[in-house]
Amino acid sequence: MFHQKGRPDVFKSKDEKQLKNDLFANLEKFITLVILVDEKVVGYLAYTIKDKHTKKLYVDQLVILEKYRNQGLGKKMMDEVKNIALKDNCDSLELDCWTFNENAMAMYEHLGFKRQRIIYEKSLINKG
Repeated sequence: MFHQKGRPDVFKSKDEKQLKNDLFANLEKFITLVILVDEKVVGYLAYTIKDKHTKKLYVDQLVILEKYRNQGLGKKMMDEVKNIALKDNCDSLELDCWTFNENAMAMYEHLGFKRQRIIYEKSLINKG
């Protein structure tokens, strides 16, 4: 819902069943870590290893339920994936983030991530 609100042109409104189907279909491409609080899944991180020019661990998704944010859980998950990357001899961690997601960008920068590139976009859809 957060992404749909931030970019309704990209993220179409879906009901809970559609969202779950999309999530599980896409997660088959990734290794997924989950974070539990009182035996309840409150977040997950999906990643893959890319080995094109350099070997890197690419974080595709990091999601934490809103109620559990700002408690250090995102940092714990990123620390865990950093350890995995080091054990797998990766040169770097990489991820991307939508510009409307200012809280996530602040967290990544706080964790030491640096902006690597900027993707520009020009819509070709006639809006009126």
